[in-house]
Amino acid sequence: MRSPEILKLAEKYGKAAADAFLEKFVDGDGWDEHRWVRFNGLLVALRDRVAQLRIAINQRHHATPLRQQVDGAQSDPPLDGAGRKVIRVEQATELLYLIDALEQFDVAFEQAGDTKPYEPQPRPALRIRHPT
Repeated sequence: MRSPEILKLAEKYGKAAADAFLEKFVDGDGWDEHRWVRFNGLLVALRDRVAQLRIAINQRHHATPLRQQVDGAQSDPPLDGAGRKVIRVEQATELLYLIDALEQFDVAFEQAGDTKPYEPQPRPALRIRHPT
């Protein structure tokens, strides 16, 4: 688009959009609504992600339970290749602490129930991806 067309659109729609934004977020309760939506979206995504976390941590079928892997990693490097090194005692202690915390997190979600106070559309998802 050429500059005059952009300015024309900005004048026609930009001011109205800015006014609506200011009305909602400066004069209204837009931030509370925004935080509510984000909070509930996070809870929905976390529920999906932590479901059965304790089972995964303690899995014995085709894998060694994580606590055993951490213990073993202090004498036998858990990774192949360039990252091949053992972990220190304080690293193992930290990892075991975090495994316990994840299990407690799973228990807390399970005990809280799921009354679905808000059903976000689309359903949010927490994804962990490799950076490459």
